[in-house]
Amino acid sequence: MRLSLRTLIYPLLALLLSACGSKDYIDPPTPLKPLANAKASQIVWQQSSSADSEKHNTPLTPRIWQQRIYLGDLDGRIQIFELETGQLVSQYKTGLSLSASPGVGEGKILVGSSQGELRVLDAKDGSTLWQKQLSSEILTPAQINGNLIIVRTNNNRITALNADDGSELWHYQSSTPALSLRGNSTPLLHNDRVFAGFDNGELVALDSLSGKSHWKMNLAQPRGRSDLERMIDIDAALSFANRTLYVSSFQGQTAALDPFNNQVMWQSDQASHLNLGVDSNGVYLTTPKGHVRALERYSGNTLWQQSDLFARFVSAPVAYENKVAVADFEGYVHWLNNEDGSFYARVRLGKSAIRSLTVTEQGVLSLNDSGQLSLLRP
Repeated sequence: MRLSLRTLIYPLLALLLSACGSKDYIDPPTPLKPLANAKASQIVWQQSSSADSEKHNTPLTPRIWQQRIYLGDLDGRIQIFELETGQLVSQYKTGLSLSASPGVGEGKILVGSSQGELRVLDAKDGSTLWQKQLSSEILTPAQINGNLIIVRTNNNRITALNADDGSELWHYQSSTPALSLRGNSTPLLHNDRVFAGFDNGELVALDSLSGKSHWKMNLAQPRGRSDLERMIDIDAALSFANRTLYVSSFQGQTAALDPFNNQVMWQSDQASHLNLGVDSNGVYLTTPKGHVRALERYSGNTLWQQSDLFARFVSAPVAYENKVAVADFEGYVHWLNNEDGSFYARVRLGKSAIRSLTVTEQGVLSLNDSGQLSLLRP
């Protein structure tokens, strides 16, 4: 019988990770130190939304398409905001129990439910174009490119659908480990390939037309005696930059690959279950304990580590201009210099936790657990 940590909430993860260490108590969050010579952080705008995650412990992150923000909530509402001003443009009620952020593109909004239903809406008026029942809960935004929709379901399956009518084109099934984190890695569509990571540490490249595997590899091997110690989920979204694929796994490794020649360029023992940040200077990750680290893009060597946010439930890092931004459980956004990891600026956006940040053309978008949207610039 398969056990699961699918009900694992965000704070509990950190508690488990602390408990697995050599200490028999939970590490207290590091108090913030005053910043010397701190710069101001510009808050471009702030707006309230219905995406209140405090009651549900299931964060839904905003998606950006054509200078608009698409945001779902747990009651099935889709809200659309102007990126430049934060103004609410429209909202649609789907009636679904949403379990994933909406996918958006090609004039369509793709919403997935905890019951495994995918519904495709017309982005102009929110009308339902079609819907499809899939094999399991949908925890990641569906991806669309042209006439192809790719959906990852919670049973380690990738399904390709026709964007016009929802007919199934192909599917790929990966094996399921005994124990895994709640969350899935969002598949990445690039040209004629679909790249996907799974809970068993498997990474694959699939042909987008046929679903045939071009290559597959294990990013990490399970270690330890217990199922908890052997968890190596790839939950972080895959990052693609300059023909290089960057991927990280929980309790595994972070790696850079040439995805077209199936060649590993480098591997590092630094690992994370959160998304990676990438820019021309480095690859950035947040460890389960809250350390922010930078790896050199072409070698994987450690460039720096920022440890002053230890045990503050730090979000995944995002790279914007020449800064790296992370957020924490007390509602702070911290700007770091990308060359050395030193603090550049800090701003508090409320008392609620901020679990994720999103890079946009206008700045960095923050969404806290109370549903407050904020657009920031360093």
